[in-house]
Amino acid sequence: MKFTFFTTLVLSLLLNIGMYAQNEQLYISYKFNFIHYVGNYQVNSLTNYDSSLQTIVRNFNLQTAPGVVENITEKRFIYKDLQNQRLYYNEELVDKILNESLQTMKWSLTGVNKDILGYQCNEARSTWRGREYIAYFTTELPFKTAPWKFHGLPGVILEIYSTDEKLKIEATELKLGQNLGEIKNIFKDEKTISWHEFIELNNKIQKKQLEWAAKMDAQLGATNRHFSRRIELLTKFDIESDRGFHQNIEKIKNKKLAFCSYLI
Repeated sequence: MKFTFFTTLVLSLLLNIGMYAQNEQLYISYKFNFIHYVGNYQVNSLTNYDSSLQTIVRNFNLQTAPGVVENITEKRFIYKDLQNQRLYYNEELVDKILNESLQTMKWSLTGVNKDILGYQCNEARSTWRGREYIAYFTTELPFKTAPWKFHGLPGVILEIYSTDEKLKIEATELKLGQNLGEIKNIFKDEKTISWHEFIELNNKIQKKQLEWAAKMDAQLGATNRHFSRRIELLTKFDIESDRGFHQNIEKIKNKKLAFCSYLI
C-alpha cells in the first residue's frame, strides 16, 4: 500500500495528537463550602487522561475567632485508583488510612442542562449517606473525575450541592495540559482499614464521646448541646444533631442557649 505525502502527514498528525492526549492531564480547583465548618476549603484535583489515577490536595482558611483569621495550608490527600475503583484517604477521627470502594453512589439523570465555565453540563441526582445531592457534570472533556468522594458519573463534575443547602462544591478554575503535576499513591505502603472497620471504630468512639458529654452535662447543667459536624450522616446522633444544628445556633445568638460543642 502506497502513502501520499498528504496521507502520511495526516496520519502523523493524528498519531501525535493521540500521543499528546494520552499524556494530557486535567487540573481543577474547587471552592468547597460546608456550613458546619468555619472557613472555606479549596480542593485541587489532578487527573490523568486515561482516568486511571487521581489525587486531591485540600487547602483551607480556618477562622478561629471573630475578627481573627488563621491561614492554614494542609496537604490532605485523597487518592483514587479508578482502575480498581478504590479510594484511599486519612480519616482523622480514627487516625487510620481508609480503603473504600468508589462504587457507592447511584445516580439518575434529570435531563436538565447548565453551562459552567463554558462547558455544557448535565444534571444528575443521588441520595447518599444521609443527604440528597444534585450534581452537574460535563462529557465535553476526555476525563472522569469529581471532588472528594463523589464518583460514578460519566464525566467531570463541575458543581455539586446538597438539597439541604449545607454543602456546595463549585469548580472555579480548569486547566488542560501536560506535566501539570505528579500523581502518586502516598498510601501504597500504609496499612489500611475497610469502610466497615471504620464504622465499627467510629461507633465506639462516638459512644465514648456521648458518655463523656452526658457526664459533663450532669456536672455543668443541661444548657450544653453537642453536635456532630459531618457531611456523611452515619449514625442516629449524626442525623439528629445535623437537623437541630441551626436551631441551636440561633438560640445561642439570641442568648437562649449558653453553650454548643462539637463532638466529632
